[in-house]
Amino acid sequence: MKKLILVLIAGVMITAVSCRKEQGPNVTGYDNHSSNMMKSMHSMSADMSALKMTMDPDHDFAMIMKRHHQGAINMANMELANGSDAMIKSMAQKMKDAQAKEIAMLDSFMMAHTAAGMSQPFMDASNAAMKKMDTDADAQKLSGKTDHDFVHLMIIHHQSAIDMANAEIQYGQVAMMKDMAQTMKDDQTKEISELRTWLNAGND
Repeated sequence: MKKLILVLIAGVMITAVSCRKEQGPNVTGYDNHSSNMMKSMHSMSADMSALKMTMDPDHDFAMIMKRHHQGAINMANMELANGSDAMIKSMAQKMKDAQAKEIAMLDSFMMAHTAAGMSQPFMDASNAAMKKMDTDADAQKLSGKTDHDFVHLMIIHHQSAIDMANAEIQYGQVAMMKDMAQTMKDDQTKEISELRTWLNAGND
């Protein structure tokens, strides 16, 4: 009888461990799929993927970055509405203001520019940057706390912008857009450093 009980207990334990493995590392934590911040990232990725590319690196960079910036603005709005950390909310407002101005600049460029160039390497680099962003975002362990999730996902969001800016700097032909890409790269590299400093201060 005792042996039967021990066998049953062992079976229950093995089943429990197996279920935990199948459900993944966040089984006792937060479900990333329920995060509005993550949903915003996925929506932005879908918008960028649906764009009809022209193969002109400058024009396509402007199209992609407009959607990318709008995604950051949407996430910043969530942080401003629901966040509690004064520093992070201040950074979110700064990002929102700066990227809204850049969207206006991108719109002006696209209205005046006729797509003509052809660059497969730019497209390959941009696609790789977007794919990496999606993979890295999905790998994050979110908590459901707005400040925490905003910081973790914005670091990934910014890094993808930097990667795409590098592609524009390398393959673009229009000086104005290359200069704008460099400005984006510089600004967002600085902001990533600030966001990581916040995490390293014990806010993770």
